[in-house]
Amino acid sequence: TGVLQRHEDGAKWVTSFILDPSKHFEEPYVKSMIDYFNLRMPNQNMSDEEIKNIVEYLKWVEENANLF
Repeated sequence: TGVLQRHEDGAKWVTSFILDPSKHFEEPYVKSMIDYFNLRMPNQNMSDEEIKNIVEYLKWVEENANLF
């Protein structure tokens, strides 16, 4: 949670990360998560529609989960 708020254009960043996670591996936050969990997100080969649905779900969570 909070991924959409951690980036200037959160929806665009999430879309890019899902499409090609490896191009984000050297970004400080992503690198820290990789180092901590010793995992790298694989390419999920998702369709544009699937990615759009994930972004919409993340927006819903941030608006309705009272996390922030």
